[in-house]
Amino acid sequence: MKDEFYTLTYWYVKENSEEEFINIWKKDFAPVFMKLNPYSKVTLVQSLENPNIYYSFGPWINVEQMQASRADKNYRSAIIKLVSLCSEARPGSFKNILSVLGNK
Repeated sequence: MKDEFYTLTYWYVKENSEEEFINIWKKDFAPVFMKLNPYSKVTLVQSLENPNIYYSFGPWINVEQMQASRADKNYRSAIIKLVSLCSEARPGSFKNILSVLGNK
């Protein structure tokens, strides 16, 4: 299996900031992610139990590309905007260890 790398961030969005968070994620963060990583997909999910909890994740072609994105001023600017709307944000970098596909 070829190595697969992902970024995954836990976001705890401040009360009454959810709509602004989603808008910034959609208009500022996602386009920059896609520009830096054009053959990818970036996803934002919201907890069903607590609507203030979000996770975002996306794959990267390699570790170098993932690390280089952090130096991009537009990427960093979008992250700063998102973090300002959160009481907690925990970004992380991950390597895929195992994937299992079901039968269709």
